[in-house]
Amino acid sequence: PYREHPMGHLKPGGTMYLTGLNPIPEKAEGVADLFCRVTKLRDACILLARSRPYREHPIGWVVRHLELADLKVVDVARFPNTYNYGKIQAQIDAAKSTLQFIKSDEVRSVMAKQIDELDQECKEVLDSCPDGSFELGFDWVITAVKEE
Repeated sequence: PYREHPMGHLKPGGTMYLTGLNPIPEKAEGVADLFCRVTKLRDACILLARSRPYREHPIGWVVRHLELADLKVVDVARFPNTYNYGKIQAQIDAAKSTLQFIKSDEVRSVMAKQIDELDQECKEVLDSCPDGSFELGFDWVITAVKEE
């Protein structure tokens, strides 16, 4: 698939930088599991609104596909993600924004209640965290070159 992607137009000797978020796990230890639950609820709301949730690409998958496209991966950098209530609230807001597109009043009401309850739990739990935040996962930057 990447052979047909615009990266195929990279000139020999050219460098490409790709950035991404490693996928959020299904489950995590401790407080970090809260964010996993929030993203699952957000995705459920998106699906119920008949849309498609965004999907991240795991770093290993991206590296493999770059190599399949005859690019040489010269560097992989990882940057830990720190989540506070503001970052969680953005995902809560994304879930709330889909409610208007859920056709069933009953389903919409149940999902709104779930969002509000999880939002309240996030506020309470983060209040008890040092610095009001926790780490989960990482962003990545991959540097790849097209050899001459």
